[in-house]
Order: sequence, then structure tokens, then C-alpha cells
Amino acid sequence: MLLGTIVERAAGKAFGAFLRETIFAPAGMHATGTVGFDAPAALAAGYNAAEISWPRFLPGFRLADFAERVPVLPLTPPEGDAGVYSTATDLARWNDLMLHPDGNVVTGALVREIFDGGAFGYGAGWMIGNDDEGRRRYRHTGEMPGYLTVSSIWPDERLTIVVLTNWMRSRPMLVTNALARIARGGTWDDPVSGDVVTLTVAEKAALSGHYRFSNGRVMTISPDERLGLMAVIPEQFTAGLIPMSATQCYFPLGDGTMTFRLGRDGRADQVLARYSSLDHVAERIG
Repeated sequence: MLLGTIVERAAGKAFGAFLRETIFAPAGMHATGTVGFDAPAALAAGYNAAEISWPRFLPGFRLADFAERVPVLPLTPPEGDAGVYSTATDLARWNDLMLHPDGNVVTGALVREIFDGGAFGYGAGWMIGNDDEGRRRYRHTGEMPGYLTVSSIWPDERLTIVVLTNWMRSRPMLVTNALARIARGGTWDDPVSGDVVTLTVAEKAALSGHYRFSNGRVMTISPDERLGLMAVIPEQFTAGLIPMSATQCYFPLGDGTMTFRLGRDGRADQVLARYSSLDHVAERIG
């Protein structure tokens, strides 16, 4: 908001006008504007469904039975923090400019500086790094009540994918990963679905323990009263697991599954974590 105020004073015009005249119009983003300054022809309503529990969510449900309109937030004034509306097509145009600088809206030197990422892997809003398959990727996500956005660029493949949704429990990253694999001619996973079950104390104990992945990371599985099981990799994640059987759990953090293999003693000796259409195998240790 402070930077938006600086822009207004330096440019001598409203922040929304500056964006439209300096960025959106030259970039050909004619369906993009600023809420409170421009008047969008049709702005999608945002929805939430916070009351959907895992037992209802995973088997599948009718969205119309649970969707609730999210109240419109008064985002402006002052401008500068959120408040920009757009379309997937317009955001794809912006991504294309980042891949092919026109020297007008953005220059090649600016793009190189942005995508250098620096020590923190962050360049002017873009998260710089690799995807789960080791391909270089630039991406940015957006979240407001009722709206989710994932905008991604794979520069080496000249591939850009933009996913917008107006329901808070959607899975835009899952859709993005699937579209990327489709674009490469690969396979992808459907969304996880199934019935939620309650594990016995003995069943939780059979899966609990320490498991080591091929990269050396150790994951600890332990019982959890509320969710069923908890998975922890130090300095990486702490995530609940939702049991769908005595040997398989939904892994919400990765939007995938963890499947355990039982040994002769009845305890799990291996876990297969599958997410982003990739397999990650860990063996029990200790």
C-alpha cells in the first residue's frame, strides 16, 4: 500500500490509472483492471465451503449443497495491496511477456534481474526454483477469500499455465501439475477420492515409526487423535494423514496418498508417498 501511494505521487495519477496505462493496456490485457477504479463487465463471485469435513470431501459431493458466497471485501482505498482482477487469458499474456520481453512493458535486462532470484529465490513476485521433477519453474500463487490463483512458467520449455478458481477448497496446483504433464505427453493422477475410515490403536501402531527416503530424509509417522496419523519431516513439513484403509492415507499437503506395505510381523516396513504424479519410497528404519 505504501508503494502504491508512492506510485500515485510520482506519477501524478491514481494507482489504477497508472496500472492500466503503463502495464495492462500496452500488454494487451484488456480484461484486467483494478477493483474500485475500473468497472469489470462481469466479476466472478467467490465461494467457500468451510464446513465440509474429510468424510464428506474425499468421497465426492455436490458443490451446490455446500457452497457459500464470500462477502465482497473492501480492498480499496488505499490501492496497492490486492484488488487487481484479471482472466486466465490475460495472465497468460503477461507470462508470455516475461518469456519474450518486448522492450516496452518489460525489458530483457529487467526480466533477467527478476528471474535471477537472488539468494532467496524470489524475484519481484515470482518464486524461482524447480518443480518436483527438477525442471526450472517460475510461479506465483494468489489467495483471497473465495479466490485462488496459480500462475506458472517453465522457461526452458516455453510453457506457461494459469489456473484460476473461485472456490476456496479447489485444488489449482493439482490441476496445474496435471496440465503440465499433459503438455509434455505424460501421465497424470486423478484427484484422490475414497471413504474415510477410523483406525484402531493397533492399526495406528503398525504404521507408526521412522522411514528413510532415498535422499536421506527421515519421516516420522505417529498416531494423531484428531486426524488419524501425523507425518513429520524435520525442517520440511508436519502434515496430517487421513486414513482411507488400514494401509492407505490421503496426504492433503501434497494432495496425494501414502500407502504402507505390511511386513510379516504385521508392521509396515515401507511407505510409498505419491503426489504430483511421482512416487517417493521410504523404508522403515530403527
